[in-house]
Amino acid sequence: MKPKVEALREQFRTGNIKTNNAKVLKFIIDNKDATVNDLRKGLGMAHQTLTSRVSDLKDMGLIYEEGTRQDLVGDKPVTFTVYTFESNRVNQGIRAENVRREKYKSLMKRMENEFKDLFEKDYIRLENY
Repeated sequence: MKPKVEALREQFRTGNIKTNNAKVLKFIIDNKDATVNDLRKGLGMAHQTLTSRVSDLKDMGLIYEEGTRQDLVGDKPVTFTVYTFESNRVNQGIRAENVRREKYKSLMKRMENEFKDLFEKDYIRLENY
């Protein structure tokens, strides 16, 4: 098991929820279909902190996106992504691996675009690896 996931589980086992990742995860577990806006209101954390923690939890496979919901921000409707806890440990591993694969594909595409001239020049050599 990954050290970050084990550290979170230990916080839940002991009831000592102290890290922002654990606080966000607990909120999502306790509040089905939570959005970043719900998290901001419920936990009082900055938007950047929350989006970073949500990204961490998605990377670990512990939460996933499950649609969208509109909330009012001031007097304007804003669409937010809804997050749900993945309770199945096997699915957590699958989700974490899928996130890693998508990040890898995205990175390779960005590299290909940014270094296209180098890839074209070295294409034959790169294909051998």
